[in-house]
Amino acid sequence: MSNNIANTSISTSASIASLPMVEEINGWNQDGVKEFLQERRAELDLDLEGEDIDKIYNQKVLKGSFFLKLTREDLLSINIPLGTAKEILKLISKIKREQSGATGLLTERELF
Repeated sequence: MSNNIANTSISTSASIASLPMVEEINGWNQDGVKEFLQERRAELDLDLEGEDIDKIYNQKVLKGSFFLKLTREDLLSINIPLGTAKEILKLISKIKREQSGATGLLTERELF
């Protein structure tokens, strides 16, 4: 039984290590957001086309902290397909959830 607990801890740590921390993302400029989406879209199973990434990138004020606060309405307003928008929001939620599990609970402000 203790072996299962150890394996779970290792899996959780590996999963957390695979995504950037909220603090790191908050420091990104729009190029950082674009690079993250381009480099990790296949690995994270995001159905993002290059044109979708460009739509996000072309929002000149979209730095990392704003990326983490994107809403469904924001994404739909720049013509990101609904399914892709949901995947992006799921990724953002996962980043926030995994960090909260690693460092304690996030505040409501950090989640939204």
